[in-house]
Amino acid sequence: MKRKTKTIIVVVGVLMVLVVFSFLFLNGVPDKASKRVSAEAHATRGEELYHSTRYEEALEEYKIAVELDPNNLDYHTGLAAAYERCGMIEEAIKELEAYIHLSKDEEANKEVRKTINLLEQYLKSLNKME
Repeated sequence: MKRKTKTIIVVVGVLMVLVVFSFLFLNGVPDKASKRVSAEAHATRGEELYHSTRYEEALEEYKIAVELDPNNLDYHTGLAAAYERCGMIEEAIKELEAYIHLSKDEEANKEVRKTINLLEQYLKSLNKME
């Protein structure tokens, strides 16, 4: 009888651990999904503002999108474009470098490097004018 009781206690303990881990796992998944949805909403708003030439506001929306979903390449390019339009060239270059760091597409990276080179040349010409 004692052996059967010990077995039952062990089984109940294992089941409790599984229930706790399942609860923790399932509660973490919606959080990631809600962050992704929120990031997408901010990026969409950023794009709308950008196309309305409200670049400073677009910049703030894209910053939030990147913060919520830092691996989304489109958010980095949107943020880089907003930085460029706001005259924040060095920040734009940093975002494009983040894009290259995250991207596995060598053809796209080649084009992004060309854009970085153009922005760097622009910065140099500004510095010569000062």
